[in-house]
Amino acid sequence: MSLKLFSSNNLLLLSCALLVTSCNIAGECNSEITARISNPNKTIQAILEETDCGATTSTSYGICLVEGSLPTVGYKPENTILGSRRYPRMQWKTNDTLCIHGADTTNGYTMKTHLLLKNLNKEVTIIYTN
Repeated sequence: MSLKLFSSNNLLLLSCALLVTSCNIAGECNSEITARISNPNKTIQAILEETDCGATTSTSYGICLVEGSLPTVGYKPENTILGSRRYPRMQWKTNDTLCIHGADTTNGYTMKTHLLLKNLNKEVTIIYTN
């Protein structure tokens, strides 16, 4: 009687388990809203989300504009105005002008200077400063 350590079914199950585990480890990112500020009349929010995908990548930051009082972490609206490797700071100058201080403007990230908000039918101006 020979002892078979791994049958073909057991090898298949082991391979699948390893694949799922390695994909899960490699693909997990943690996102957290680290700042949320409303414009003076409370109709638009600027939201800063920090994303960390582990030791092999740099933390990244994204700013989006949201009409009203949405979203939760992981909400990815089409109106993202910035991606950055540095932690930017935000400040509303007026109801339709947002200042972003200290953004990383050199790494090919999206840098919108105007954004039309469809529901409000309002254009927001974005100003970047160091």
